[in-house]
Amino acid sequence: ALAFLPVKEPEIVWDAHEALTVSSTALALTKNLAENADKVLITIETAQLRYFVHGPVPTATTGHLLSAGDIVELNGRAEIDQFRIIRASIDGSALCSFGRKVISQ
Repeated sequence: ALAFLPVKEPEIVWDAHEALTVSSTALALTKNLAENADKVLITIETAQLRYFVHGPVPTATTGHLLSAGDIVELNGRAEIDQFRIIRASIDGSALCSFGRKVISQ
């Protein structure tokens, strides 16, 4: 008879964070924090900001618009590596939490 072992879903362990001050130059996530992450949560704290996750650099008038209180979830290397964010009009801030997948024993 065949026996099937249950497949364990990976859990996210949150192990780093950074605060971003977003101004008139598009920012990426800090490389040494982002390179080990499988998931990133970004909370917009102040101002309106714009972002892209697929390569183009956002500007003050292009990109997905975010407002204070909005949360962006990045999943996987492509989204994390290509994420860029910029202010829409005035400088703003965002808090980023970095998580990695682990399979518990």
